[in-house]
Parts: sequence; C-alpha cells; structure tokens
Amino acid sequence: MNELSITAKNTSDKLEDGADAFAKMGEKTEALNSLGERIKQFVGLQGAALVARKAVSNAVDTIKELDATMTEMSVVTDLTVGDYWD
Repeated sequence: MNELSITAKNTSDKLEDGADAFAKMGEKTEALNSLGERIKQFVGLQGAALVARKAVSNAVDTIKELDATMTEMSVVTDLTVGDYWD
C-alpha cells in the first residue's frame, strides 16, 4: 500500500510538472505570435515608407524634367518660363 501511495505521489508530481511545462509553452507561443505581429507591422511600415519615398523621388524627377523642357522651350521661342505659367 505504501508503494502505491508513493507511485501515486510521483505520478501526481509528474502531471503537475507536465501542466507547468504546457503552460510555459503556451506563454512562449503567445510571445512568438506577438513578435510575429510586430515584425509584420514593422515590415508593413517599411514598405509604406519605401513607396512614399519612391513617389517623392519620382515627383522630383518629373519636376526637373518639366523645368528642363520649359527652359528649352523658352530658348527656342521668345516666351519666358513665367509666360508658360500664365
């Protein structure tokens, strides 16, 4: 009977250890999921920043081309760049 009591106690201790390990695993899974969400948000923000930067760069290039074209047109004609805007 004493052996049965010791075996039951050991089994109970092992079950508690298993439950604790399972709870810790759940906590670690939640932490990893949270980290994954943060990475997704960071990558999304980086992508948005890259698109915005590219759009501004393209706008600056377009304005430079427009200015060069208008300057070239003012050389060929008697109009000034200001006349084109009027």
